[in-house]
Amino acid sequence: MFLNAIPQLQVHIMVQQEQLTEYNDENVPLTIDHATKYIEAEEGRNFAVSVRTNPQMARLQQNCVAAHIFFDGKYVGGSLLETGRRNASQWMMRDCYERNTASGSMSEKYCFASLQTNDNPVGTAKLADYKDLGEVEVRCYWVRKTAGTHMNDANSTASRDVAASIPEKCLKGRAISSRASLGAVEQRANKVIYANLKYPYSTTPFAKFTFKCRSRRDLQLEDIIPRTPSPAPLEQRDPNSLTLEESRELLRRLLQREQQRGQQQLIEVKKEGQKIKKECQQSNKRARSATIEASAHGEDEGEIVVTGEGPARKRGRQSTDSSVDIVDLTED
Repeated sequence: MFLNAIPQLQVHIMVQQEQLTEYNDENVPLTIDHATKYIEAEEGRNFAVSVRTNPQMARLQQNCVAAHIFFDGKYVGGSLLETGRRNASQWMMRDCYERNTASGSMSEKYCFASLQTNDNPVGTAKLADYKDLGEVEVRCYWVRKTAGTHMNDANSTASRDVAASIPEKCLKGRAISSRASLGAVEQRANKVIYANLKYPYSTTPFAKFTFKCRSRRDLQLEDIIPRTPSPAPLEQRDPNSLTLEESRELLRRLLQREQQRGQQQLIEVKKEGQKIKKECQQSNKRARSATIEASAHGEDEGEIVVTGEGPARKRGRQSTDSSVDIVDLTED
């Protein structure tokens, strides 16, 4: 990352000697003295801060660049580059926080860690105190070395301040699950010696570089990088590209689908058989009814007449003999 006004000054985050990819932050515009980028922070990985300068930057030969490093707004070390001297090194790589303590000289590696949160109320803490969560910031100052050295770092910050758990409410809806932190404390053989410095122009940094540490998922949630597309189904992939496990899984799926298809066909055959059986029963019933009705219409009127399937009834008979003998029993 660099500033358009000072392209010779470049700051990057390195992991295993490789520069991490930097993503633009569209919500924070680039200014003349401040640049902001996103980086992907993989939990547990150690990293280093790289700073490069160029003698063309310096107004005078005695001018130096002091690069101070901050995690979550807390100072965690820095380095001095004698930028004005053409023969001096113009590059520094800082991968740990070195400091002197009452028990000796200590060193703590820079590393990425998960952001620990709790359900505690914010309390007396101000939300502004947490505005730098998940950030690595490098502030560059113009300084000059003066006579003498000292052993105490005036900017020293205890590592426990950096690793402290914070209330969930302090995130204010931001997708932050990663941060820069300090590793285990290691004993140093020699004490750290600090140069005495003065600020010839201003105690305000002339350049600031902010790296927002985010997990890959955080970057996707904030639409910084595209979301991971769903893998193509095994059925649509080239068979030659499948691994042994993927081939077995594909075979298992095909067998399962074939079994389900066979069961479905069996169910459909049973349903069709039941349908045909029902239709046959209804057809036979209609045939019997029609036969009985036809038989009833074909009989003489003196026969028994059957209508439908009800019980038979006898019809009354009328005499066919029309002659009747009448006997007059009256007297003359």
